Amino acid sequence: MKFENQYLTYEEYKEDLKGELSEMSFNLLEYRAEKEIDEQTSDRFKKLKEYPIELKLCINELITEIKKYNEVSNKASETVGSYSVSYDKPVTQEKKKSLNSIIKTYLSEVKVNGVFVLYCGADEK
Repeated sequence: MKFENQYLTYEEYKEDLKGELSEMSFNLLEYRAEKEIDEQTSDRFKKLKEYPIELKLCINELITEIKKYNEVSNKASETVGSYSVSYDKPVTQEKKKSLNSIIKTYLSEVKVNGVFVLYCGADEK
């Protein structure tokens, strides 16, 4: 599987940010982080050829947060006789708030073509 046009490449993650994830784990988490950002920014970064440092740092922190969330299991039910456990991982409001807060922290002052990336109105054509 090949990942292209990443906001943060694996090489940048390993060399510049001293990341420790394997390449496939990084790629999957980076893709998920991109989707969170694209949702909040109306895909404004997709128009760029070079990505600002704020975006790269935001992706890095989102990867850490998403990975941390994925590692925590929420027990949905447990049966003692003939032991059985099931886990449920709904997207909680708390998780969504946490991801949105990271995005806002890093990208609130970033502009693409003179428009703040977190601006919710229509862009000029």
